[in-house]
Amino acid sequence: MNPHVCLKCRKSFKREGTPTEACPECSAPLHVLHHNFSPPKASDKTSWKLVEFLISQGFDFSGWVKKKGTPEGIGHRPGYPRTMLEAKEFIKLWEPFQKTTPPTES
Repeated sequence: MNPHVCLKCRKSFKREGTPTEACPECSAPLHVLHHNFSPPKASDKTSWKLVEFLISQGFDFSGWVKKKGTPEGIGHRPGYPRTMLEAKEFIKLWEPFQKTTPPTES
């Protein structure tokens, strides 16, 4: 089971498969993340902004990322950033190993 995350509610729901449904609480789109994702507390708005930023860049919180400019199939495990400043530096060096497509708002 993977976490299906609602950025609007700042909640994570464990579900199977792809995000075919909206958030059960607010109807916003759900984002499917890697099973290793550990959601911040709902009250931690700063951490949720970081999660939202990384999702918008295509990261799904799997352990594998790809160094920009390297051949396909070469993955690395650098660890995810903990601050927005670190995140902005992180995306300059790394790209998702497999890019996710965030759902669109309807």
